[in-house]
Amino acid sequence: MDNRNKDLLDKLVARGRTLRVQKTGAARQARINTRVFNCFRLTKMANQEGRIFRPLFYTDAMNSCIVSKEVVPSHMKALMRPHQLATKVHFPYSDEYVPQAMGRVGGKSVYVGEANFERKLDDHFLGSQPEEVRDHDIEILRMFDTLPSLDPFLIRDKFEISDHDIDEVYLQIPLEEWQDIKNSIISKFRPLARIAFSGAGKEEDLEIHTLRLVEKMWEAVDIELLKPLTMALRIETTDAGALYYAWKGIVYYDYKISNMQPDMVKMMEFLIRLNKDRSMRIYNGSVTTDWTVPLTRIKEHRSDLNAVMSRYHKVYDDFFVKGENPTEFRQFFAIAEDLFWFLGGTISILDSCIEQYQKFMDRGQFVPDALVDLWSDLVELTKTQ
Repeated sequence: MDNRNKDLLDKLVARGRTLRVQKTGAARQARINTRVFNCFRLTKMANQEGRIFRPLFYTDAMNSCIVSKEVVPSHMKALMRPHQLATKVHFPYSDEYVPQAMGRVGGKSVYVGEANFERKLDDHFLGSQPEEVRDHDIEILRMFDTLPSLDPFLIRDKFEISDHDIDEVYLQIPLEEWQDIKNSIISKFRPLARIAFSGAGKEEDLEIHTLRLVEKMWEAVDIELLKPLTMALRIETTDAGALYYAWKGIVYYDYKISNMQPDMVKMMEFLIRLNKDRSMRIYNGSVTTDWTVPLTRIKEHRSDLNAVMSRYHKVYDDFFVKGENPTEFRQFFAIAEDLFWFLGGTISILDSCIEQYQKFMDRGQFVPDALVDLWSDLVELTKTQ
């Protein structure tokens, strides 16, 4: 592995960039909380609106769950890759997502992949169901577990390539927007796909082969057809499908980061002003709002994110624009899975920070109690393990 890539990964692993759960209420229309998929609330809303829809799970009780990405519990650490978040399936008494850190969570919970995961579901929900119903519902949960964050784009994509039906009620992203993002990602795939057929004769033959391979890269399932590209890149892997899917995820997160920047800049400017104004250091009897704490942590997360994406842009441009440094690109591509999980977790932190900031601004309650709540939220969600 290239020393710069190794140093980057070592740095991120050392920081233990697994995440804490943050306080969060209902998602804004404009910003979805990518740490939470609230099946309970979405199903409830669709029923209240009288919509005709296909429930996500075949078992009715399973549609009252909330799926979230949580800090890895101690009994699962040996099972997880660096930066991977545990997928928690919670069956609460209400449809409001409440972070476990607050100690007010009622209901039953299970982590996907933990010991006796399926048995726990059988004991409470699935044990009396026909085998095909049980297998379907468990497979849906395992699909969520393969994602580093619960972005609507990734959810729609995962269901599509897995050939599973999912009603629009649960997707929270219009098909047109999803297609726009897909087109943007595919445009980044084309130069990579052409490498596999660099020796093809006619340009039109090369284009046909390229288009076919791009579609297979998108699906990341037909490993045999992807072999020429894998060999051309000299990549050694036991799971080429996972590697190509992770690369697609990195390209998607690059798109997402670009769209986050305006909101990120506004939030940072606001926090910097709060930090400079000593009157904003509010003591409420138990805590003092030292804005340096969340501001420093957010800057650190952003710096880590920028380090990875700057490296991505450099190796991509060097290889495909300048025709230089193929070895550096191959080495970066080879660690795509680790980077995919890191990006998903870090972006979720920053995305959720922005969500809390926007909710605060929307309420317009610039009073001490509201500022203390914002400070507490930002401190909690920016913690690392």
